[in-house]
Amino acid sequence: MPENHRKKDKARRRKQAAGASYTSVAAGTAHRHAGPPIEPVDGSGFGVERTADMRIASALIGACLEGCKPCQRSLADKVLAGDRLVVASLAGSIYAVLPSAGLNASPTVEAFYPLARDSRDGDGREVLAYVEGLGAQELEDLLEATLDLWSVAGAPMPGGKGCREEPSGADDAGRDDERRFASATWSCAYLVSAGMEELVGREQLAALPQVAEASVAGGEPIVCHLCDELIDVLAESVVHIGLTIVPNSGGEVVVPVWTHAGCGRTRVWAWSALAQERRRRGLDAGEQPLPGNGRPVDTKRVEDFTMFSVARLSGGIFPLLVVQPGEPHEHGLDGWRADLLSYGLKPVDLNNPDPAVVPEWQARLERGRLTAITRSGAGTWYEQVGGHPTPGGWRQAARRTRSVLLLVVPAGTVDPDADPDGRSSLARAAQAGNVLGGVVPVRGSVS
Repeated sequence: MPENHRKKDKARRRKQAAGASYTSVAAGTAHRHAGPPIEPVDGSGFGVERTADMRIASALIGACLEGCKPCQRSLADKVLAGDRLVVASLAGSIYAVLPSAGLNASPTVEAFYPLARDSRDGDGREVLAYVEGLGAQELEDLLEATLDLWSVAGAPMPGGKGCREEPSGADDAGRDDERRFASATWSCAYLVSAGMEELVGREQLAALPQVAEASVAGGEPIVCHLCDELIDVLAESVVHIGLTIVPNSGGEVVVPVWTHAGCGRTRVWAWSALAQERRRRGLDAGEQPLPGNGRPVDTKRVEDFTMFSVARLSGGIFPLLVVQPGEPHEHGLDGWRADLLSYGLKPVDLNNPDPAVVPEWQARLERGRLTAITRSGAGTWYEQVGGHPTPGGWRQAARRTRSVLLLVVPAGTVDPDADPDGRSSLARAAQAGNVLGGVVPVRGSVS
């Protein structure tokens, strides 16, 4: 499917000029495409009392897998004009299992992705509501991105012609499309972790797949960091790209971590954590030691610390929640930062009135008491047995915003005895890049 407006306009012009071959496709006399078997979707999981017939969607995926452009265009039109429960189910089922929205995801997909991840518990109401609220162009964008993923996850590269023909009268342009597909390189999907663009930037991140393919073309294929076997990016359907933070006398160096899809999910690693994982798998990891507990020298141990306050952001007064674990990270500050970046939290500039929104995280309250902080699809990250009491002003702000500015700092950052309100400690930590968080939704009963 086309991926930018120029290609989309070209596709639309070709569709308008296709004539009789499209008529035959619409009449069901041209081609048959065997897509993945998809059972009818029970709408009760999406909060509606209807069932979606997925046969056209399955045929559309089959047309994409087999490279039949006329059928792709005709069947896509039918899906777009039909029940939006079909698109919601098709997109939700695949984005729910991905670690990120993907490289260069459109704004539509970026907004859809956290809703899909939230639906992994079986509640797809927000997924369907979002899809039903899309305009025609946004719906097409979401379907195109979804079909790209289904095509990567589908059957192996077909041989010979792109589709099985019956008497159809398909035009020459359609046959040319089939020949081009049959001789084209089978594309590889590159999955990346949350937090990577915070370390290397979006442009550098987008260039990594080209680096991998150029290395293969130059006779130097990349190697999986978790099995030491070669990764053939021209044969693999999915390759994971992570990053590792390598300590260096001049600061830190960030290095790509390439892995087979079956060796482990993409993530950001501390160098010592990657070395530890390699040793666990029986691979050579040198003499890389653990970095110690990461606690500043001469500071006393601080138990788990939670601070409630309010912050003035561009949207008004927001409740502020600071969480400091009592135990330092096994792999020091690099390990602490790598984990939280992989989990989707963002570096926070305390002077920025528009911090990032992180919908994958939630602050959970019960009768106004903070009981847990959770991550969609990953369970509980922080839990307070019995719930932590919250100030009245904090709850009042939470009722209005239904969101919380969450700040997470490393163990030992704030000493409540020496710095009761934590302001100076937070300022120093933020200057060093050691405050991660974002605006997260509130779930549960605020009062």
